[in-house]
Amino acid sequence: MYHNTIMKAFERNLYIITTALLLLPAPLAAYDLEFLSQDKLSLNPHAALLRSHAINVLYTYSEDKNKHYMEFDFGAKIPGITLRNVSGADIEIGGAGGVFTQFQLFSQSFNFIHADFNGTIYTDVRYKRLLFETSIYHTSSHIGDDYILYDRGVVKNTGYEAIRHYTTFMADYLDVSVGFDYKLGRRPKRTIFSDPSIFLGARLDLLSAGIPVFVECDVEVIVGRRLPNVGIRAGVYLKYIFNTIFLKKPSSGKEPHELAVYFYSGYSKMGYFYDRRETLILFGPTYRY
Repeated sequence: MYHNTIMKAFERNLYIITTALLLLPAPLAAYDLEFLSQDKLSLNPHAALLRSHAINVLYTYSEDKNKHYMEFDFGAKIPGITLRNVSGADIEIGGAGGVFTQFQLFSQSFNFIHADFNGTIYTDVRYKRLLFETSIYHTSSHIGDDYILYDRGVVKNTGYEAIRHYTTFMADYLDVSVGFDYKLGRRPKRTIFSDPSIFLGARLDLLSAGIPVFVECDVEVIVGRRLPNVGIRAGVYLKYIFNTIFLKKPSSGKEPHELAVYFYSGYSKMGYFYDRRETLILFGPTYRY
C-alpha cells in the first residue's frame, strides 16, 4: 500500500510538471523567445569576492599562514530561456554551477586542501540601465584527505542553501550594485553564519572606450559581524589585446579571457574555515563561458 501511495504521488506530480511544460509556450509565444542564448544579459560575475562561475587558474598567497596555493575552478553560467522585450525588459532564466578546489604548493604531494561544489538557478532581468539578478543556490564544502593527514584536520563537511540578489545600475563605463544574501539552511549551524549579508560594489570597465582594462571592488557586510569582507580585482581582457591591438582584427564584442590580480580580506570562503578571517593575494587567468 505504501508503494502504491508513492507511485500515485509520483504520477500526479509528473502529470502536473508535464502539463506545465506543454502549456508554457502558450503565454510566451507573444515574445521573442530564445533557448540557450549565447548573448547573456550579464557577464558581471561580482568576482572580487571570489567564487564566480568561471574557469580559473589562480596562484594564491595567504598572508596569515604564509603559504602558497593554487586554485583550480571549473564553473559556467548557462542561459536556458531568454525572453526579449517583455514590457520593455529582457528576462533570462538559467543555471550555473562550479567546482572550486585548492591545492598547497611546495608541500609533500601538492596537497589537496578542499573542494567546494555549487549549483545555482538564476533569473536576470534587464530593464534599460537596471539589471536585477536573483539566484537560489546550494554550496557544499569538503576538506581534502591531504589536509586531514598533514595539517591535523578533521572531517567536517559543510553546506547551505541561500537566496542572493543584486540590483545594478549600468552607466557607460561604471556599474554600481547593491544586494543581499540570505541563507535558508545550514549544516552544521554553528559553523556557517546565519546572519544575512549586504553587498555594495562598483565595476569600472573601459573596454567600450578601446582600453581593455577593468577594476572592480565589492564589500560584503555580514549583519552582526564587526568586520566586512572586502575584495578588489583588476585586470585586462586578453583576447582584445592579442586580436585587436596586436593582430589588428575587429573586436567581436565578447571578451571571455581575463588576466587579473585580486586582493581579498575577509572571512574564508572554505566551509571548514567560514568563521576565520584571512587575507589573500591571487593572480591568474580566467575564462568565462
